Amino acid sequence: MTSLSEQLRRLALPESQVADTFDKRIPSLLFEPGVAATLDRDTFFGLGVNGLEELCLLDPKFRDLFQQDLFSAQAKDTERTTQTKQFNKHLNEKIQSFLIRVCPYFLLKPATKCIEWLIYRFHIHTFNTDDLLMCALPYHGTNLFVRTVQLLDVSHPTNKWCWLSQVKNEGVSLSNKNIATHCTRDLAFLQFICNMLTNAYKVVQENPDWSMVVVLNFYTTTVMGVLQSPKISETLLSKLMPSVLEGLKSSVMEHQASSVMILSQLSVKITFERKVLSNIIKSGLKNVSTKLEKVFLRAILLFSQNQEQFQNLPKKVILQLSSHGGFIQEIVEIYRSGRIEKIVQILVEVLVSNITDSDTEEKIWKTNIEVLTRFVQDLDLTVNLQLLLMRLLVENFTSTQSDKKSQKFLLFG
Repeated sequence: MTSLSEQLRRLALPESQVADTFDKRIPSLLFEPGVAATLDRDTFFGLGVNGLEELCLLDPKFRDLFQQDLFSAQAKDTERTTQTKQFNKHLNEKIQSFLIRVCPYFLLKPATKCIEWLIYRFHIHTFNTDDLLMCALPYHGTNLFVRTVQLLDVSHPTNKWCWLSQVKNEGVSLSNKNIATHCTRDLAFLQFICNMLTNAYKVVQENPDWSMVVVLNFYTTTVMGVLQSPKISETLLSKLMPSVLEGLKSSVMEHQASSVMILSQLSVKITFERKVLSNIIKSGLKNVSTKLEKVFLRAILLFSQNQEQFQNLPKKVILQLSSHGGFIQEIVEIYRSGRIEKIVQILVEVLVSNITDSDTEEKIWKTNIEVLTRFVQDLDLTVNLQLLLMRLLVENFTSTQSDKKSQKFLLFG
């Protein structure tokens, strides 16, 4: 069932009946049903406030951001089912923000105390199911995740979370393989996981590095699991690529590393379109942090071996690579330990063409000469590459022999 139809199903009940339904059975993460039924509102509120105070010792922002709306005396007496649409919209935003911020602490007692209060007072297991699962899913292998799922109503066969029924009924947790397999069966779930990153960034912009680690690790592990599938469909790729490409531009180094890892795996599974491959390389060269530069350059070498469109990349992109000292160094190092003839061939063709182009700027011309010279001196070129270089030198010199740069080029040769 879609989120909208699920809400309509709930709203079809009179508000008083909804409230009665909540009162008959007290849902709880911390207590068994019989024990929870003996506790009053003040007890649950005290748990929540105590949990918030303990969380503030870990991150003081929790108090300023959430005390008034979720943990105050006013919140204690608020019944959301009798409030306005605007009130509930604001409440949902606060709850989502809280659950994203508390995600790194989900397994700690302070966090579960706070969530226990939100379940009791604001029925987040019913009205904020997606946000609660967004917080709990990175811990899908734990008992606490199982207890969280057991609070949810996932019985209806059209409910998007009905696939968690076995977790609820049998009390079994989920493996990484379970999560990845469901992503391949339900692309909306894969999109949900990709959206987890986007939503988290919006909430924790001021300090994303620490706050994003748990969600990012879950996302990366899941996607790498998905890519173990025998076939990657175009539809699946369309869900995945936006978040992967966004990762290259991320200010969080771990997110960049995640994207490079995923792209490397994708390069041996699918064929990128020329434009997509070009954008990946340009974006990575521009944005990837210095610490990850070597890893990304090796990924480019992997692209050159596995992607047919690499040889058709725009000349400008190839020249950008050839002018990158680190990339040339990678070629020299790897060429000695294992042949990567294809990328060297592509670079040689573009370099010779650019050297003999009368419109090439002097500075770029000199850089191209230096790179080509290094290839000749430092690489043990195969016979095929030697013949290619000789043919290109002869052909280009013959066609441009009157040009001054070509005369310099002849001296180089």
